[in-house]
Amino acid sequence: MPQSDSERPHKRAKLDQKNPIENDGENDNDIDKHANDGATNRLSQVRNLYFNTINRHKLDFDFEKKCQVTLSKSNVYCCLVCGKYIQGRSPTSQAYLHSLDVNHHLFISFSTLKTFALPEGFEVKDHDGSLDDIKELISPTYTKDQVASLDKQTTIARDIDGNPYRPGFIGLNNVKGFNDYSNTVLLALGHIEVVRNYYLLNSFKDSFNQELGLFIRRMWSSKQFRPHISPAEIMRVVTEESKNRFNLTQQKTPRDFFLFLLHLMPHRVKKSFRGTAGGSSFLVIPLKLPKTTVFNDETPQINLQTLINQFEKDKPVKEAPRVLLLHFDRNQQDIQLDSVSGSAINNTIINFSQDLQFNQTYKLVANIVQDVVPGSSGEDTIAYKIQLYDKGRDHWLQIHDLKVQEIERELLFLHQSVLQVWERKI
Repeated sequence: MPQSDSERPHKRAKLDQKNPIENDGENDNDIDKHANDGATNRLSQVRNLYFNTINRHKLDFDFEKKCQVTLSKSNVYCCLVCGKYIQGRSPTSQAYLHSLDVNHHLFISFSTLKTFALPEGFEVKDHDGSLDDIKELISPTYTKDQVASLDKQTTIARDIDGNPYRPGFIGLNNVKGFNDYSNTVLLALGHIEVVRNYYLLNSFKDSFNQELGLFIRRMWSSKQFRPHISPAEIMRVVTEESKNRFNLTQQKTPRDFFLFLLHLMPHRVKKSFRGTAGGSSFLVIPLKLPKTTVFNDETPQINLQTLINQFEKDKPVKEAPRVLLLHFDRNQQDIQLDSVSGSAINNTIINFSQDLQFNQTYKLVANIVQDVVPGSSGEDTIAYKIQLYDKGRDHWLQIHDLKVQEIERELLFLHQSVLQVWERKI
């Protein structure tokens, strides 16, 4: 089949063989050793030619940074023409061979964010900032002033195709069809101010906190190439840390996943969720709903403040946390009726406003809800969604995997809340 012009490999620029530009393989300062005018002009010509081959639509940095040929995680680059992850740049490396085999010549290092031309071997300097968007996509950075202003921003960003998206409120891939539970929790964490700000401004040595930090930084980036990101890499690390308890192929509860992630976070973050009531400490407050049956004439309703007051009556609060987690257990397997859809789910409607009194005043940040989806074989499945408060625009948005849509605040309570996140007003 003949190739189209866009599919045909670009011709590799040839350097003047009478006065070749030498290089020493893995030395990042190659270009500085040949600063004479002739070499500089040739480098500029090659640079301009190679830059025209960059294909941003092929670049995807959501996945584990390992060579797609050797599976090595050491010295990995990304080909800026085809997006392939590939190792090294010495004459025996896979990247070097790739440049010769398919005439792809620009490679960016995941560890240093430096870009090199192969097979010539020199570093490509982008003094005009023409590669800044790619570097920002790989590893977004923030200043203290930028972080402090996030909740005041009203920016609607656009991806490379011009599609609008709201930074911080982006869709997440449901990789295997079962990780909607983890998607909701990861998005919630990125909207808790004490968590978000800490991970945006700090670096970490352990793999979990590194990946969670990168995930949150990318989540809030206004320079996305696409209006969504993948949780595959952070979930790969979580799967390892949890010994496969939490993964992409088995649905779990948002509550259990949230608590497990808290266990892996630094103490200074985790302590913001810890409170004391009834003589014992807690990270999440379980609130019991009245039993329901599918034969109720009307869907039962209860006020959230009533549930909170009942809890405080049984367990007086001594110390209120900065971040309040409320869990509503809707599983009632003990009264399930065979072949009756929804009979194992407590469908009580919880009425709530955006403010809550629990020793102190709290404001709702995130509301994780579930939808019961009747199965063809009589078994119900659960779909988890998250409703997030957009402080900058004073709007609510609902996210289910890749789908992001606005939702009226007056309709939040109509959904089956399973986990809520409240921040203490300061």
